[in-house]
Amino acid sequence: MWSHYSNFHGGFCVGFNSMSLYKTIGGMISKVKYQKEFPTHGIFDDDIEFTQKHLFTKSLIWEYEDEFRIIKYEPSQRIINFSRMC
Repeated sequence: MWSHYSNFHGGFCVGFNSMSLYKTIGGMISKVKYQKEFPTHGIFDDDIEFTQKHLFTKSLIWEYEDEFRIIKYEPSQRIINFSRMC
């Protein structure tokens, strides 16, 4: 993941306690699903459910990342202050 997300091994990594992070940020947390095909949206499907499925889905080629994501719905609250305990 270093080569993908930290400027080709030149960046840095920050670790968080996942429960403290979730309590601080809120929102929705889920393990990413790795699939051959992305979710489709039917005309009568629920928009929110589809959006959640889409945001938590990645291609099978990324399965080695074993990723979790947190989605925060309140865009007006973009700045988050972390304590040293996170």
